[in-house]
Amino acid sequence: VIPIRRPGTPSLNQSPRTLSYSPTENAVLICSDLDGGSYELYIIPKDSVGRSDIVQDAKRGTGGSAVFIARNRFAVLEKSTSQVLVKNLKNEVVKKSSLPIPTDSIFYAGTGNLLCRS
Repeated sequence: VIPIRRPGTPSLNQSPRTLSYSPTENAVLICSDLDGGSYELYIIPKDSVGRSDIVQDAKRGTGGSAVFIARNRFAVLEKSTSQVLVKNLKNEVVKKSSLPIPTDSIFYAGTGNLLCRS
């Protein structure tokens, strides 16, 4: 168990909407509707398991949805440009793909694949 501190004032839109976990990298993606859609990426050190006194700094970004698609890659939906950005665990874009149709959400569909909801 680790504490996750979220900045800002309490409101109904700040609660997490989805959570995605990468067991090989011990990483967690938390998505919320804050600021029109955002995500937080937490990398949990392996030696901190069971310690609740360690507070992790999150890598943050904007996007409609974010899910892991490989052990060290995650996809972020950019609704405004109708693109999916593939990012590494440093939160750097490694690939961009345009979507053929407007998409509301993305879901994991096996390693390297996404399911898009229109």
